[in-house]
Amino acid sequence: MIGINNYGTVLAVFFFCITVISAKGQEFEFGMVTNIHSTNRYSIKLQDGISKEVVLFDTKAVDSNNILYEEGIKYLLTNLLNKKVYFTVDKIKEEGGVEVSIIYDCVKNESKQLNNNLPCSSAKPLNVKLIKKGYVIYTGNNAFLKKIAH
Repeated sequence: MIGINNYGTVLAVFFFCITVISAKGQEFEFGMVTNIHSTNRYSIKLQDGISKEVVLFDTKAVDSNNILYEEGIKYLLTNLLNKKVYFTVDKIKEEGGVEVSIIYDCVKNESKQLNNNLPCSSAKPLNVKLIKKGYVIYTGNNAFLKKIAH
């Protein structure tokens, strides 16, 4: 039986697994968020010094006049700006945009027992967090993400 204190942990692991499953077969990239452009668009400086502007996969920002936009920007400034993140490129658009899935608050995967290429033994999936809080609008077809959308 899962206690109330452990329920959040179980959900975090579940959401992380969803992110990993959606990134199946893709390599994680590592960088630091250097700019927040909107609730779903950021600049990430990669290890090699190159900056990449990215958009969260299958999302669009809430309207800047919406109170959730301001709350979302505050959340991102606190939890993402100048923080290290891992991400996978989900889609490269013809006009040059890159859509990504991001994980943050990574606990480094140092287990020798796990035979995988996952960078974290636990982390928070940004896409899920922002969709659930209503800071971005989910535009994809994933039934679970549609259900948790604000």
